[in-house]
Amino acid sequence: ICDAAAHSGRLWFVGNNSTDAYYLPTGAITGAVVKFPLGGLMSLGGLLYYVSTWSVDGGDGGGDDRLVFVTSAGQVIVYCGIDPSSASTFQLVGVYNLSEPVGRPLKFGPDVLLPMRDGLYSLSEIMRGNTGSEYAISAAIRDDWQALNAAGIVRALPVTGVYSTKFNLLMFNFITSDTGAGANPQSSVQLVMNTVTKAWTKFTGLDAYCIGELSGDIYFANVTAGGASNVYK
Repeated sequence: ICDAAAHSGRLWFVGNNSTDAYYLPTGAITGAVVKFPLGGLMSLGGLLYYVSTWSVDGGDGGGDDRLVFVTSAGQVIVYCGIDPSSASTFQLVGVYNLSEPVGRPLKFGPDVLLPMRDGLYSLSEIMRGNTGSEYAISAAIRDDWQALNAAGIVRALPVTGVYSTKFNLLMFNFITSDTGAGANPQSSVQLVMNTVTKAWTKFTGLDAYCIGELSGDIYFANVTAGGASNVYK
């Protein structure tokens, strides 16, 4: 298993190096899983990359909740419903073609953001058919976003992102080099959006291997010479 998500009271899993998803019975955290093949929908090939859930009305557990699979080839497969064993209550909403994913989805209020190679996409916009990079939330910094993702190291080390309501910002960390030696084994750039004004900026000089959020505060970790690590707030 390479990824998991909770959707409408049950756990879903993505098989490692696979085109199959799996799920448990409602409310179960152990037991036999049921296979849910998705290869037939993956017209661009590739493997399943991650699974996420999205509530259209912002409240988890409702009948309008969407289950979202993203493939390594950049296809977004969306289902709606509760019981995957019943075609009448669990239906395919659509398959949307984007560029390849570069990081995990990020909850953004009632929406879900997808970091892809050519831009940061809003799931609500994708569902409206707006899949071009001109519709991406990162459209204003498209050149920077795409240039940072063009480096091969970024594809091997996924982009990490956080949403902080405390600081009114979205922050995405791009590793620009990773030598594994020296005083600063990795160097990185952060692209940051003010969620009030929607303006973007770039942070430099913060050598972060990954970033995370807890209770609105931002944390980042780096790797020092010799393989040790530090976590900063």
